[in-house]
Amino acid sequence: MSGEGISVARSWFETWNRGDLDAFIELYAIDAEVSPPQGWVEAGTVEGRPAIRRFFDGLREAWAGEDTAILRELFRSGDEVVSRMDWRSAVERAA
Repeated sequence: MSGEGISVARSWFETWNRGDLDAFIELYAIDAEVSPPQGWVEAGTVEGRPAIRRFFDGLREAWAGEDTAILRELFRSGDEVVSRMDWRSAVERAA
């Protein structure tokens, strides 16, 4: 496996944190699927780049752009790229 997956994962964090949603969404394949963690209000799988854009636009709006995705660990496991992260939002800071 080339370093492309690691590079894309790093770009995910970089583009999100600088607020560049256009570049962020371009990192996803046209037919990508996103599954929010269990317990999130936004439950269920989000399918396709337009729906993924709406999902992340909703997060950005709800958090008023006051969030940061913090990369803690990034590694390969077989053919997969795994990231461990913290996601901090203004809502968490205010609580």
